[in-house]
Amino acid sequence: MPLQTLALLNSAFVVDRAKAFAARVEHESQDDTARLRLAYLTAWGREPQSAELESARQFLDTQAAEYQSTANPRSLAWVDFCQMLLAANEFLYVE
Repeated sequence: MPLQTLALLNSAFVVDRAKAFAARVEHESQDDTARLRLAYLTAWGREPQSAELESARQFLDTQAAEYQSTANPRSLAWVDFCQMLLAANEFLYVE
């Protein structure tokens, strides 16, 4: 349902989980490619496709640029990315 996705995007609980998820991914891996692979594997149970890796890198760069005036722009971008993984249909539904 559309409202379910909106709730996930605006939920304080989901934002907190995304922060913890991003911190784990950043702690366990040293570079973005390894972090992205770990994030996809953890959230969706599979490796990302090459197109997904490229889109994810672009997303992280764009988000970090949006947060440029903050103390940790790249970390905030990772939180947004992890929240997106948790709100995606692939995370919510088993096919």
